Amino acid sequence: MDAHNLATLFGPNLLHKAKGGEYEVETVERAEERKEVIAVVQDMITHHDKMLFQVKRFPTHSILKYFIRVYYLLECINFNFNLSETG
Repeated sequence: MDAHNLATLFGPNLLHKAKGGEYEVETVERAEERKEVIAVVQDMITHHDKMLFQVKRFPTHSILKYFIRVYYLLECINFNFNLSETG
């Protein structure tokens, strides 16, 4: 399936206005709204690599080193605390 077919299938279910309690025949305005929804979802599908799921890189190595230092420091504090209780 191409992006337009996927957008036609998923678009109206993903982006829609809340309906009233009664069944309504589709109006011209609603049909035009559906075209706009399909166009938006098609654009999202086509450009998913630029629009969605973008996570900025961050320095994981330095964060990991920081957490190791904090863990080591807490272990040292806990060890010293236990020594002072016993002696």
